[in-house]
Amino acid sequence: MRIISQAPTRISLIGGGTDVDPFAFEHGGIVLSLAIDLCHIAELRPDKSKKIKVRCLGEEREFDLRETFNYSSDKKFNLVRSVINYFHSQIPTGFNLRIFFKEVGSSGLGSSASATTSMIGAFTKWLNIDYSRLETALLAFRLENEELGWHTGKQDQLAAAFGGINIFYFGPGNKVSIESLDLEKSKIQELKEWLVMYFTGKTRKSSNLTKVLKKKMAYYTGERELFALKDSVYEGVKLIKTGNFTKLGRVLDEVWENKKRSNPQATNERIDNLYSLALKNGALGGKIMGAGGEGHMFFFCPPEKQKNLVKVLKKEKVKVIDFNFDFEGLRIKVEK
Repeated sequence: MRIISQAPTRISLIGGGTDVDPFAFEHGGIVLSLAIDLCHIAELRPDKSKKIKVRCLGEEREFDLRETFNYSSDKKFNLVRSVINYFHSQIPTGFNLRIFFKEVGSSGLGSSASATTSMIGAFTKWLNIDYSRLETALLAFRLENEELGWHTGKQDQLAAAFGGINIFYFGPGNKVSIESLDLEKSKIQELKEWLVMYFTGKTRKSSNLTKVLKKKMAYYTGERELFALKDSVYEGVKLIKTGNFTKLGRVLDEVWENKKRSNPQATNERIDNLYSLALKNGALGGKIMGAGGEGHMFFFCPPEKQKNLVKVLKKEKVKVIDFNFDFEGLRIKVEK
């Protein structure tokens, strides 16, 4: 038997950062999220042994099922360990687990949440555990945030579990709610046609950057920018529904400025130069994705100007990424 589970990543269009506590817990956060079809895939093959063989990030590890897995300096596999530890008492036999991502890099896409969600999906299918999509997303968040001590919000896990174009609401307190953005197919296609995404060629640890943001929330009244980001979500939704994509591009430019003010480590000289170059060649707005620093960026650009924009970007040694929206979220199949 082979269980194949996959979960999408996302473009956090507007509102990223407001889903992080303590801001979300105290004031409520809101994020406009676009799930995309760049997925982490988990393949799980149970066997009759007591051995656990795991392959991910281009490396392999072997464990004994009878052991409890401690988190160690072998950090590449700590996320896998956290999922296995959670289900450990219910796992009857050994297994082979492979986790992979088809693109060259995943930084900024909510990739750890995609990987965690896909692994949870594989184990719940194997063990006949009935988790809802929301329960799966919140478990993925808990394992990353509480078990491993990574500093994250909840938007990535929700996008991975639900897919789609959604407004996510967080708090005040621990409340979470989801509103699907009900758009006509023509509007969805037009929104996609305005987006250009590329990979800068470098990666970074998003948890470290989010940690800086959380410290600013606690010790500095940088909340003005986060409240402005919340307001931009409502405006962005209205502009998408009315098809005013030119104005949406300008709003996204303001969003980028507020993102940088809320956490200056989100950018650097190279990212600023790339952003400036893009605006000179047709883009109206955009931003680094996720916590920032490196990884993936997107630009919002009229379709008729994108050929020149892509030509210019390629000269800067970045990789333009092809993608589509994902409306399925977590999906699991079993092959006998």
